[in-house]
Amino acid sequence: MTMQKKLMSSTSMPLKVVAMVLEGKGGVGKSVSNQAATAALALDGSRVHVAESDLTYSTVEMIHGAGQTTLVDADAVDLEGYLYDLAERAAAGEFEHVALDTGARDEVNFRPFVAEYSKEIFAKFGMRLCVIRPVTLSHFVQSNVLTFVKECKTDEMGVVILRNLSQGRTVAHFKQWEDTESTKALLRTPGVELCDLR
Repeated sequence: MTMQKKLMSSTSMPLKVVAMVLEGKGGVGKSVSNQAATAALALDGSRVHVAESDLTYSTVEMIHGAGQTTLVDADAVDLEGYLYDLAERAAAGEFEHVALDTGARDEVNFRPFVAEYSKEIFAKFGMRLCVIRPVTLSHFVQSNVLTFVKECKTDEMGVVILRNLSQGRTVAHFKQWEDTESTKALLRTPGVELCDLR
């Protein structure tokens, strides 16, 4: 299944998606994941608003102006108000989807509230929050993915786990992690999808 289908899975109605890339460790491919999500959401000609709280501007540079781009200082802005504004703008037809790249240090700002944002903001505007969790061979990152789904995933929210297959990694490298009972249970969770980032 393609990333576009995975981002929009588990619904039969037209859907506006907020793809939020979230991982507390740097260097796992968050910005590249955001770029892939942006491209996937735009495949059918949809307009994607690209926002970034990663102050290194990495996604902004990769996207090269392909859509509207905003930089958000997650420490200085009212995140709930900002996300509500994005949802209102999407509902008004300014764009169909949002791709939000968060910096590693910003997980602490977003994670405690993703369930609330999903239900109380995005769902009310006919949008679905899809949290993208890049996963590498790091046990820390793998544990973060499991903990996030266990503690934060709601029925209104989708989660796409992206196996980062860059730097010579292959699907076989992830086999040990995927064969654990906790990972098997994670992948059986409704609304959780596994996808490859090449």
